[in-house]
Amino acid sequence: MKNTTDKKNGRMSGMTLIEILIVVAIIGIISAIAYPSYTSHLLRAGRSEGVAILLEVMERQENFYRNNLTYSVALSADLSFANPLESESGRYLITAAPCDTGIRRCVALTATAQNKQAGDMNLTLDSRGNKSANWP
Repeated sequence: MKNTTDKKNGRMSGMTLIEILIVVAIIGIISAIAYPSYTSHLLRAGRSEGVAILLEVMERQENFYRNNLTYSVALSADLSFANPLESESGRYLITAAPCDTGIRRCVALTATAQNKQAGDMNLTLDSRGNKSANWP
């Protein structure tokens, strides 16, 4: 700010160094409180993307099961997904595995957190409707 002389008192007006330090300290405190909340929000938003792709893959798995009476673990060959199957922003890598041995009457999908989402837990969904504990 520009210092100007007050014509009535003959004093300088403007901000002192103490006032500037107080403002900087307040901004620092607010930032320290807001940043963890912001990163938590980003993880939750990324988790929603992981859930969306798991539901899309499970929908194709159910269609495959209706036609073949078995689930597929080959997402690229049988379900026409890219190999490897990643979420749109690359936060999750999707894999499929049978839930039981023998004829595949159950499939478990796993969304493995990676890149920006790496600090988060993996998401799982199986064809019986079981979901991981961190499902949003």
